[in-house]
This record gives sequence, C-alpha cells and structure tokens, in this order.
Amino acid sequence: MIFPKLPDKLIEIASKIKDLGGQATLVGGWVRDSLLGIKSKDYDIEVSGIDETTLLKILEKFGKANLVGKAFGVYHLRCGQVPMDFSFPRTELKTGEGHRGFEIITDPSLPFEKASLRRDFTINAMGVYIPQMTLMDPQNGQKDLQEGVLKHVSDAFGEDPLRALRAIQFAARFNLKIYSETQLICQQQDLSQLSKERFEEEFKKLLLKADKPGLGIPWIKKTGIHRFFPELDYTLNQQQCLASALNQGKKYLSTLNITEKDCWYLMLTLLCYSMENPLQFLNRFTRDIKVIKTIPIYLTNLNECTTSMQSNTIENTFGWIRNLSLNMPIPFVYMLLKSIHAYLPQAEHWAAFVKKEATAADCWKKAPEPWIQGRTLIQLGQKPGPHFNPILKEIFALQIAGDLKSRDDALNWLNQKYLKSNN
Repeated sequence: MIFPKLPDKLIEIASKIKDLGGQATLVGGWVRDSLLGIKSKDYDIEVSGIDETTLLKILEKFGKANLVGKAFGVYHLRCGQVPMDFSFPRTELKTGEGHRGFEIITDPSLPFEKASLRRDFTINAMGVYIPQMTLMDPQNGQKDLQEGVLKHVSDAFGEDPLRALRAIQFAARFNLKIYSETQLICQQQDLSQLSKERFEEEFKKLLLKADKPGLGIPWIKKTGIHRFFPELDYTLNQQQCLASALNQGKKYLSTLNITEKDCWYLMLTLLCYSMENPLQFLNRFTRDIKVIKTIPIYLTNLNECTTSMQSNTIENTFGWIRNLSLNMPIPFVYMLLKSIHAYLPQAEHWAAFVKKEATAADCWKKAPEPWIQGRTLIQLGQKPGPHFNPILKEIFALQIAGDLKSRDDALNWLNQKYLKSNN
C-alpha cells in the first residue's frame, strides 16, 4: 500500500521519536480515509516507547504543544497550517454509566495490538507506523473496509452508548453495512444517558459529512435508535422519500455558496419535513436556540410555498416571490423544493418556477431593501415618531408588490399621500 505523502514536519518529528527508541503511529481517520482514497488532514499520532517528558522536548522544537485533552493526555501542535494531535496508547476501564463513565489509563509501553482493542470499529483500529509507513491492522479493518462491513472491535463496544449513534453516520459516510452482531449490541444501548450535544454532533456528521446521508436512514430503525426519537416513526415509514430528500439535498447544497451553519439548517429542515412534531424532535437533541427557532420557520415557509402552488392561488407572482424572499433566501427555497420531489413529484417543476420568477423580480441573490426608511422621512422634514411605522410598512408593501417601480416613484407617492397633506 502506497500512502499519501505526509507533511515534512510530521516525518521529522516521527524520525526523532524513533531515534530515541520510540514509535509514532498515525491512527484513526487518516488511515481509514487514505485506504478509501479520501484526502485527510486528520493527523492523530499515538506515541509509544518514550515518556511524556521526552515527547514534549521533541515537540517544543517545532512549536508550542498544548494539552487539550487532559483526561486522555492529548497534546496539540500546529506546524504552520498543519494541526497534529499527539497522545500515548491507552486502555479504558468502565467505572460508571454513560459516555463518560470510564477511567483512562495511558501506557507508553502498550503494544499497538492491545491499544487498538479500545477502538470502536475495526475500520478505525488501524495504524500506520511512521516514518516507516507500515500498515498495522490487528483487527482486520482493511478487510472489512474492502467488504463494506462496519464491525465492532470487541464486546467493550457496548460499554459506550455513543457508539450506536456513530454506527449510523459511519454506515452512511462510507456506504457500509452494519455487521449483524454490531446491530444487536446497538439495539441494547440506552441512549437516554447521552447529552443533547452528543446527539447533535452525530446527526450533524450524518447530514453534513456523508455524500448520501440517506444511506444512514434504514439503519436508524435497524439499530433501534428510533426508540429515543418517537417523532421519527412516521418519517421512517416514508424512509425512501426521506432518504431521497436527504441525498438530493446534499447534492444541491454543493451548488450553493453558503456557510456550514446554513447547510446544517437546510439538511435539518429536510430531515424534519414530514414530521408531525418537528419542534419536539429538535428539542430532544439540541440546545441551540437558533436551530430551534430557524427550522420551524423554514418548514412553515416551505409548506406555505407548496400549498400556494398546489392550490394555484398566487394572484401577483411578482409580489408573492418578493414576499417569500423576505422570510427565507430564495436559493434555500429552490434547494428544498428540488429535494422533496420524492414526496411531491411536482416540486421539481415548482423549483424551476421559483428560480425564474425570483430572477425576474431581482430577489434571487437577496431580498429587496426598502427604498424609503425612517431617515428618509426625517430628511424630508418629518418629526420622528410612532406614525412612521405604518407609513413605512405601506410604502414597502407597494414596493414589494411592484406597484412602485423605483425610488422616485416611492418619493412621489409619499409626497402625494402624506407630505402634501401635512404641509
């Protein structure tokens, strides 16, 4: 196996570790991704054979090593633009319930074969010795990866309920079938022990990291995860539609130049689209008030949009599309309509209609801004007060409807209706 070229500084650090009788091993995501032909900058290095003091003396020659994972002994080092995390082999002793009920025991002398036993899945239990670039695979992760199987490493898998959630997003991200015994362990997990933040993190990885998030939907039921999200029950009965919507949504997101936060909101909107109580679902797994407020607004706008087009009750298309743009960016509406055609086949046609009309109404890129604002009235000699509000609302409504064609039109209307009568 020929692995991708590693940063020169990492090779240099690994060589110094080896010169002093130690061994640096790249572990986790970088190894898995490299075997799949996926570029990765996830440099997690496990160091054995030397003590902490020796490791820090080596690292300080390349920059400041910050202890970021106190419980795990993880040191973060940034060489230029390359972040690296160094830690020692460790074992985990179950001491209590939940995701945090473990005692972490670091041991620089622990062989990689034993250290790999604490990993969740075989595909994450591989390592690459550096600078030798030798693959270490005591749990047969490469074979499972080639066969498309997601398999737990040991019975200790069931000691951490978070791993049941991780199984879903890994199955989707890498198009893997969850091993039957792994499914059984997942079904026995009590996810009520997990924090909302953990739920949100794994759902986010499912919806944003997988090219086809819909691949994870069947596994939600097969692993029993749906027991903790009863709002998903009806949605999962339409799992083909949901899977299609999520896959199409992820595809169309790539055409929009938007932030990861907006991508998250849009994919969550698709996940919640056919739920009877999406707000209750959102409250189960996030404390983010912006998420809890935004997704219902997006769902309301989407549903009002489809209802209007289904009933063919839009009288003023120009005004309708501009009003819609005030509540939600039109490219978002377009993306959501394109994605839900499995639920509503005509939605794809509606998406094209929305894009055409929004372009004609000059609100595709952004919503219209008021030509007349409070400061305009002040410049025209009006004294500020609560009477400004109804005037500004009325004139902006005429602008949105297309009854006023320009700012000059708006000023003339304002002068005729309000200012003359006040002089």
